[in-house]
Amino acid sequence: MEGDERENVEARITCLRNIQTLMDAAVMQMQHYTQIAPLIRDIPKEKPSSRTTKQQDIDTLLKPTQKQSSDLLEGAVGYTPPPEVQQILDEESKTSQADKDELSEIRRRRLEKLETVKD
Repeated sequence: MEGDERENVEARITCLRNIQTLMDAAVMQMQHYTQIAPLIRDIPKEKPSSRTTKQQDIDTLLKPTQKQSSDLLEGAVGYTPPPEVQQILDEESKTSQADKDELSEIRRRRLEKLETVKD
């Protein structure tokens, strides 16, 4: 009887880990969507005449916005961005670090799950 209870508890824990993995994936997708959604509104309404124009639009959307903003600020020699802009850039870099940490955590959980499935 004790063995059955233990198996049931282990099955529940496995189920909860699967749910947690799915929730993490959903959160990541929502974060990607919130990053891309404002950029989609900036796409011109006219239809591009060639496929290369479409590819250029896609490439523009996929470029990190932080890189684009830093390229604009580095145009002048000796330019120092205002404190507000520097603060925004610092916050963006912290956010990207948090995203990387979150991705590594999700990868770690997936590896743990695969290891438990193999056993």
